[in-house]
Amino acid sequence: IYAAIRLFGKAQDATYQAQQLDNSIDLNGDGMLFYPDFQVHIKAGKNITSNLPCEIYTVDGTLTLNTIEHVRSAIFTDHRG
Repeated sequence: IYAAIRLFGKAQDATYQAQQLDNSIDLNGDGMLFYPDFQVHIKAGKNITSNLPCEIYTVDGTLTLNTIEHVRSAIFTDHRG
Protein backbone atom coordinates (compact mmCIF):
# COMPACT_ATOMS: atom_id res chain seq x y z
CA ILE A 1 0.00 0.00 0.00
CA TYR A 2 2.81 2.39 0.87
CA ALA A 3 4.45 1.83 -2.51
CA ALA A 4 1.19 2.52 -4.37
CA ILE A 5 0.69 5.75 -2.46
CA ARG A 6 4.30 6.81 -3.16
CA LEU A 7 3.82 6.05 -6.87
CA PHE A 8 0.31 7.39 -7.41
CA GLY A 9 -0.58 9.56 -4.41
CA LYS A 10 -3.53 9.31 -2.06
CA ALA A 11 -6.42 7.22 -3.40
CA GLN A 12 -9.95 8.60 -3.52
CA ASP A 13 -11.34 5.43 -1.97
CA ALA A 14 -10.20 1.97 -0.89
CA THR A 15 -11.66 -1.46 -0.19
CA TYR A 16 -10.30 -4.65 1.36
CA GLN A 17 -11.82 -8.14 1.35
CA ALA A 18 -10.24 -10.43 3.94
CA GLN A 19 -9.96 -14.21 3.79
CA GLN A 20 -10.40 -15.24 7.40
CA LEU A 21 -10.05 -18.40 9.44
CA ASP A 22 -12.99 -19.56 11.56
CA ASN A 23 -11.44 -17.75 14.53
CA SER A 24 -11.51 -14.45 12.55
CA ILE A 25 -7.75 -14.26 11.96
CA ASP A 26 -7.15 -12.33 8.73
CA LEU A 27 -4.78 -14.53 6.68
CA ASN A 28 -4.81 -12.69 3.37
CA GLY A 29 -6.98 -10.55 1.20
CA ASP A 30 -7.49 -8.37 -1.83
CA GLY A 31 -7.34 -4.61 -1.65
CA MET A 32 -8.32 -1.99 -4.20
CA LEU A 33 -7.23 1.63 -4.28
CA PHE A 34 -9.45 3.82 -6.45
CA TYR A 35 -8.06 6.78 -8.39
CA PRO A 36 -9.92 9.05 -10.84
CA ASP A 37 -8.74 7.20 -13.97
CA PHE A 38 -7.54 3.80 -12.71
CA GLN A 39 -7.46 1.31 -9.85
CA VAL A 40 -4.61 -0.40 -8.03
CA HIS A 41 -5.14 -4.05 -7.02
CA ILE A 42 -3.11 -5.32 -4.07
CA LYS A 43 -2.85 -8.93 -2.89
CA ALA A 44 -1.46 -9.19 0.62
CA GLY A 45 -1.24 -11.93 3.19
CA LYS A 46 0.53 -13.72 5.97
CA ASN A 47 0.14 -17.11 4.32
CA ILE A 48 1.31 -16.31 0.78
CA THR A 49 4.73 -15.75 -0.74
CA SER A 50 5.22 -14.33 -4.20
CA ASN A 51 8.42 -14.36 -6.22
CA LEU A 52 6.77 -12.63 -9.14
CA PRO A 53 7.86 -9.19 -10.31
CA CYS A 54 5.68 -6.14 -9.89
CA GLU A 55 3.53 -5.37 -12.93
CA ILE A 56 1.79 -2.09 -13.69
CA TYR A 57 -0.78 -2.41 -16.47
CA THR A 58 -1.54 0.62 -18.64
CA VAL A 59 -3.67 1.25 -21.71
CA ASP A 60 -0.45 1.12 -23.77
CA GLY A 61 1.21 -1.95 -22.25
CA THR A 62 2.79 -3.39 -19.11
CA LEU A 63 5.61 -1.99 -17.00
CA THR A 64 7.45 -4.84 -15.25
CA LEU A 65 9.65 -3.98 -12.27
CA ASN A 66 11.96 -6.51 -10.62
CA THR A 67 10.52 -5.43 -7.26
CA ILE A 68 8.37 -2.59 -5.99
CA GLU A 69 11.11 -1.38 -3.61
CA HIS A 70 14.69 -0.59 -4.68
CA VAL A 71 13.93 -1.05 -8.40
CA ARG A 72 16.93 -2.29 -10.41
CA SER A 73 15.15 -3.08 -13.66
CA ALA A 74 12.10 -1.69 -15.42
CA ILE A 75 10.90 -3.11 -18.75
CA PHE A 76 7.94 -1.73 -20.69
CA THR A 77 6.22 -4.12 -23.10
CA ASP A 78 3.61 -2.63 -25.38
CA HIS A 79 0.53 -4.60 -26.37
CA ARG A 80 2.21 -5.76 -29.57
CA GLY A 81 4.71 -7.77 -27.51
